[in-house]
Amino acid sequence: MSVQTHIRFPGFGCLNSKWKGGKTLTESGYIRITAGIYRDRLEHRVVTKVFTREYHVHHRDGVPWHNAPSNLKVYQAASHNKLSTRRNGEGRIRKTLNDISRRDLNYILSHGVSISPRIVAIIQENWEGRDQEVPF
Repeated sequence: MSVQTHIRFPGFGCLNSKWKGGKTLTESGYIRITAGIYRDRLEHRVVTKVFTREYHVHHRDGVPWHNAPSNLKVYQAASHNKLSTRRNGEGRIRKTLNDISRRDLNYILSHGVSISPRIVAIIQENWEGRDQEVPF
């Protein structure tokens, strides 16, 4: 489903009054599972089966919504904190909703993730000033 289709028919996903859960995009760009036995867990933690605070899950490509097992690596918290500090202009920088592209949105929606009106507003606000047209 394209970004335009998702927004044009706002009865999909979390915008539907009969929605029982699934996956949603958080403000920090992570995917949260909202139904089933892993309710209220972040998807990357479910994929790696890491549910304690002493271990962190690192996204190798820096994209928080890309949760393929090959993209995830488990670290002890102290080691991960040193690794994932966001730096300006040096090394890997974690991707945020400010950096999201039309391709990223299509990837997210094709994986059954619902985007709430609040997240849509954040994306639209950050989209201004780009050469591309706002996707919704």
